[in-house]
Amino acid sequence: MCIKYHGTPIGGPRLATSGFLQKNNRHALIPFFRQDDLGAALSFCTTVVFDTGAYTLFRQGGGNYDLHYDAYLDWVRDYYRHPRFAWAIIPDVIDGGEDENDSYLKRWPDDLKYVGVPVWHMNESLERLHRLCSNYPRVALAQGGYKGQFIPRLDEAMERICDENGQPICKLHGLKMQDPKIFTQYPFSSTDSTNIGQNNSRAFAQKKQPTIEQCSDYLANWIEIHNSAPSWSKASTKQLDFFE
Repeated sequence: MCIKYHGTPIGGPRLATSGFLQKNNRHALIPFFRQDDLGAALSFCTTVVFDTGAYTLFRQGGGNYDLHYDAYLDWVRDYYRHPRFAWAIIPDVIDGGEDENDSYLKRWPDDLKYVGVPVWHMNESLERLHRLCSNYPRVALAQGGYKGQFIPRLDEAMERICDENGQPICKLHGLKMQDPKIFTQYPFSSTDSTNIGQNNSRAFAQKKQPTIEQCSDYLANWIEIHNSAPSWSKASTKQLDFFE
């Protein structure tokens, strides 16, 4: 079953957020710069992953992660033994080069070796993707600063790291790839998005459900009822031009 990590903060009253997170064995992603829902997630969710917040820096104009690196490591160390904690994204620079991002992998400490997940950005080489997948049990795939067509590039990635049966050589996480039209066509072990936090207030305003919590459930249920593909086939994804 593909694990769907709901990016936080969810938004709305704290009680509604707690109610949302404890339903349906949910999973949460907590960004370093917005830990609003950390307590609720660790109390109620099945698993929790930590995100660096590098995408926030990217949206704010870029910049490396050096100013935040040590604090992020301290945060991960504080919680990585918690029974709900699953894994943490290794810091990266979304619009950086491969050498710059590889330097962050080399800096990742040995005591956190088995909980760190590297990121491959679509503007990086397929050779780097294969190297990461060959050396880590899980790799996160991200569109990052890539400006080309999304689906053809994702197909190129799968062609490079899947065997003759369409099975990837490691677990794959799709960063911001929680649209069922996407993950149902690819063999992702997990995905994430901030869809709930971004859209539950809008759904409430449109009277989709009577409360914010019920609107969050309404949006999440549509994601959670779908599973990822058991394997990858280029023939099954060639019609996905809606996202290009």
